[in-house]
Amino acid sequence: AENATIKNITIIGSVIGDSNIGSICGCASNSSFLNCTSSTIINGSGNYIGGITGYSKDGIFEENLVLSEVKGVNFVGGVVGINNGTLSNNNVRNTIVGNDQVGGIIGCFTGGTMNVNSVSSFITSKSKTGGIVGNIKGLSCKISNCSFYGEIKSQFSVGGLIGEFGIKDIYTTASSSLGNSFAICDILASGNYVGGIIGNDVGKPNSVI
Repeated sequence: AENATIKNITIIGSVIGDSNIGSICGCASNSSFLNCTSSTIINGSGNYIGGITGYSKDGIFEENLVLSEVKGVNFVGGVVGINNGTLSNNNVRNTIVGNDQVGGIIGCFTGGTMNVNSVSSFITSKSKTGGIVGNIKGLSCKISNCSFYGEIKSQFSVGGLIGEFGIKDIYTTASSSLGNSFAICDILASGNYVGGIIGNDVGKPNSVI
């Protein structure tokens, strides 16, 4: 999908494939997904797997409900595998399974805002695993008023909200922030960099928590 607005959609069933897989759209650019409901089984054998969309650029995700079981390898999210854009008022209640960069809302967040997103999930992965975001990899990511309830099983860089936070670019003036958010969860990890909120904060000094 490109330059599309998709809203008031309900989908029930299963979606099985390799990479770029979502219940509504596999790959999207500059598109909006509004008030959609997904109750599906999503099983991807590759990367960029999401409850709504697998891969998204400049996307808007608002007021979506995801009840899907989501399985993939890398960049796996309850709503979207990877995105820079806006995610607000999304509700995820499901099981999420992946390998790296796996999150309750988004696997890899590369820029934009997230506000009032709620996740109740069981998440299983190996690294960069978070109840809301697996990996923040953007220069300017703002996260607020988000919550995670559930259980996370992983190995390295595991957090109740964010698995890995920030990038090691000390020259940019952009900053990322996390505020007014919480996690009520059990975290079972066998490796290093494990936290109730953030697993591994490798961000630049002006990131704000």
